[in-house]
Amino acid sequence: RILIMWGRDKEAVGVLEEAYQIARKLYPKDNWRAAEARLFLGAALAQTGRVAEAREALAEGLREMRAALPEVHP
Repeated sequence: RILIMWGRDKEAVGVLEEAYQIARKLYPKDNWRAAEARLFLGAALAQTGRVAEAREALAEGLREMRAALPEVHP
């Protein structure tokens, strides 16, 4: 997240891809931690112009976040 805030989106993509893979191993089923990593990855991909990949990551991250958290969660 910090790399994205600093405008270092290309660097963030690599870090977030790794973070997502680690989260996926730790939490193989729907989990907000893995979903959050995927959402940030999508944001970084979008900032680097990788729009199709960003849409896929964002859609999957949102789906997983919705599955992992109760509907009333803020």
